Order: sequence, then C-alpha cells, then structure tokens
Amino acid sequence: MLKRVLNKGFWLAILILLWAAVARAQIIVLPFEDLSKGLNGINIEIARAVADYLSGEGFQVIYPEEVIPELARLRVKSPGWVDRVVARELMQKFRARYILLGTVLEMDRQEPLLGLSVRILRTEDFRLIWGGTVSYTGKDWHPLLGLKKVTFQDFLHWSCERLFAGLKEELRMQSMPPPVVAVDEVLLRPRSVRGGERVECAVRLRISGPPPDKMGVDLGKRWVPLFKQGAYYLAFWKAPKDEGRYPVNLVIRWEKGWRIEKRIFLATYRVDNTPPEIELRIYRARQTPEAPAFKNYVELRPYLRNADHISRWLLQVFPENGAQPVISEEGLGKLPPRFIWRGTDASGHPLREGVYRVRLKVWDQAGNSSWKETKLIFVNAPPKAEVKAVKDGNKLKISFRIAPHPVPLRGWTLEITDEKGRIIRELKGEDPVNRELVLKGLSSSLRYTLRLRDVLGNRVIVRNRKIVPVVMQAKKEKKKPKKAEEWVSEF
Repeated sequence: MLKRVLNKGFWLAILILLWAAVARAQIIVLPFEDLSKGLNGINIEIARAVADYLSGEGFQVIYPEEVIPELARLRVKSPGWVDRVVARELMQKFRARYILLGTVLEMDRQEPLLGLSVRILRTEDFRLIWGGTVSYTGKDWHPLLGLKKVTFQDFLHWSCERLFAGLKEELRMQSMPPPVVAVDEVLLRPRSVRGGERVECAVRLRISGPPPDKMGVDLGKRWVPLFKQGAYYLAFWKAPKDEGRYPVNLVIRWEKGWRIEKRIFLATYRVDNTPPEIELRIYRARQTPEAPAFKNYVELRPYLRNADHISRWLLQVFPENGAQPVISEEGLGKLPPRFIWRGTDASGHPLREGVYRVRLKVWDQAGNSSWKETKLIFVNAPPKAEVKAVKDGNKLKISFRIAPHPVPLRGWTLEITDEKGRIIRELKGEDPVNRELVLKGLSSSLRYTLRLRDVLGNRVIVRNRKIVPVVMQAKKEKKKPKKAEEWVSEF
C-alpha cells in the first residue's frame, strides 16, 4: 500500500514539474513586421501587446526592446524572418526555447481594422511548432441593438485569445519526450495472393506516450486504417490486379503536440496471377511410337519452368479410359525430386498390362494451379506365341502365330530340326506374325526352338521342344471327308 502511494506521489510530482516548466517557458518576442507601413515596416507596439498577453498567461517572455540590440549585432534586416544561425545565437543569449515571429497584415485604429499572423519556432532545431492568422474589421461587426461600439483594443485582445488558444497544452506536449513505438509481432497473410483477393494484416504494438491520432498501413497508392481488436491492430484490403511485390508500411501520426509521423516497414506481399508451368520428364522407360513403356518401374521427375513456390501437389494414375484413379498421392510444400511407380495400385497389388495416364497437379502459394498429364505403357509379361501342327498324309502343316503386343518386338526366331538336330527350316522377324508351313516327306520326329523378345526385355525361350502332330482320321459311319485334329503348343 505504501509503495503504491509513493508511486502515485512520484508521478504527480513529475507532472507538476512539467506543467511548471511549460508555464515558465521562455519566449523571445521579436518586433513585428508591419505590412501596413510598407515592405520594411516594423511595429513594436503590437509586439509588446502580444508579449504582455503571453506574460499574463504565465509565460516567461523576452520583450522586443530587449531583443533589438542583439538583432542589430547579428545584422538582421527584417524581424519577420530569421535563419538557424540567428535562432541559435538568440537561444544562447537569452536561454530561451522559443522565438515568436509576427506580422501585422493590416491595421487601422479608426475603422477599426486588424490582421495578425504569428509563428513560434523552437530554437534548438528551428522547427515550427505553432502558427496562426486572424483578422477583424469593424465593417463586419454589428453589436446587438447597436448599443456598444467595438474598439481597436477589443480586436487586439480577441486576436491574442484566438492566436494562442491551446498554446499551453501544445508546449506541455513539446516539453515531454516524444512517443515511442515498438512492433512486437506482424502477421501478414497470404504472402502470395492473386489480384483482387483479400489480404489480412495484424500488428501487435507497444506505445509509450499518448495514443496516436491516426494509425494505418500505407500500401503505396492506398491508405488503410487500423482498428483495435484484442491485443492486435487489424487491417484488411484487396490486393491490386497488377503482378508484383508490394510493401506494407505502418504509419502512426500524432496531430497534436509533436506533430510527428512514424513510418515503420512491416512486410511485403506478392501478387501472382500466373499459374506455375510444370513439366514431367520420364526416366527408366523405353520410348515407343505410342508412349513411353516400362517393365519393372518408371521414374517421373517434375520440373518447374518458372521460379514459383509450390504449396501443394497431387499425383494420380488413371487407366487409359478410366475416370477413377488407381493411385492418388498428395503432399504439401515443395515438390519431391522424383516419383517412382512400379505398376501397382495404392495397395501394392500389380496392375494389368496396358496404357495408363499419369497426371501431376500443382498449386502455388497464391492458389494458382496447373497440371501436366502423360501416357505410360506398363508391360511386364512376354509376347504370347502359339505353334500348331497337323499331319495329313505325308504332309505336315505347322502354324506359327505371335499375338499383337503392347510394345514393339525386338525380334523372334523359330527353328525346326529333325531327329538328328539338323535345321530343316528357320524363320526370323521383328513383328507379330501368323504363318503356316507345309512340310512333305519328313520324319514325324521333329522338334522346334523358339526365341522371342520385346523392346523392354520381356522374353520367351523354348528349346528343343518335340512337335507331336495330330493325324487326320475319318469317321466311317458318316463317310464324311477327313477332319484333322490339331496339336497345339501355346506359351
């Protein structure tokens, strides 16, 4: 309790000292420039009256008569204008913080008529901290019922009241240290956005001093005010249409007292309307006229043609004419350097041979998306071949057929040998075939060797397999033509 009382007493004493310092602030009142007397006119009477008014308000005033010798020493030609050197010399001479410069714009004691303009400069930095202009004329003054006439002294008193209203409060603010701002946290999202979409900014601040008069974010060509919600100051706006990087600056203004503006850089955001350009390159596959083909696995490497930041990706594999994916894999952030597919579904079970579509879709941080699709042929089995033999009398008919295959053949060889291993007939080729051989007068003990391979390395090798022909038999009871029975070797 005692500590709390002492703290209150301490701050109360500080405020009293500050108020006393303001009340006794020294103001140097220079002779007024008088335009009603010409370009070089000087008016000491009005300047003295202004000094009397300020003294009556509690300010410590240096009167014009005291300043004239110093102005002469400094060779000041016109009291309506001084430079930094003169201001500093006057500060050192009179130990005063402020200089009051005045101008009589117009004056007529008979009419009456009075126009005044004043400026107050701070001597230490030559900064303008106060100013004003006022004008009164008897022609525009009509007292109630015409019972009282306004005088020149009335105009002079009213002018001083209007010109210096609020000066004490202003100098009190000037005597205090300027406010200080610290930015503790900045939240700006999204950092990448498409044109026209909403951007959100949240700032957590600590301010030492009086609350500012205006707070907002400067977006270059736009000003967006901040509003307080909880511990944060918030602002929302729509991103511009044009692509580019845009800065966000915090601007805090104090209109009264210091008349200062603090500008603090917060962050930048990027407007991106261009979808990422993706390329999908195929490795570990054999190029065929229809599409790349693979046997065991295929490697897919994604490449970005533009320097874009990917936020999400999705890889899917579809049957050639199907809409339901057999594999669907997705992830967040950067793309993997490669994808490996082994011809299986999402459960790891092998798929049927055939043509599949691989589609890779990506999204950048602004939400722009694009996709790339390519065809792949999966073949992990050798070509199918069939050998048939039929014996009709002394003729042996051998039919040889290689079925169509998803990928081209590298080559095939069919050798037919007799019982002594001598080659009777040899056939070669590189395409699917359906042929028939007719052999006459040969031994029935024949053998064949078949070698067959596709471009992926799937192959069939049958060595020295015996050909067992089927002899044609007639059905006597129906006396129909002979019908051959076939021997078939299929692999």
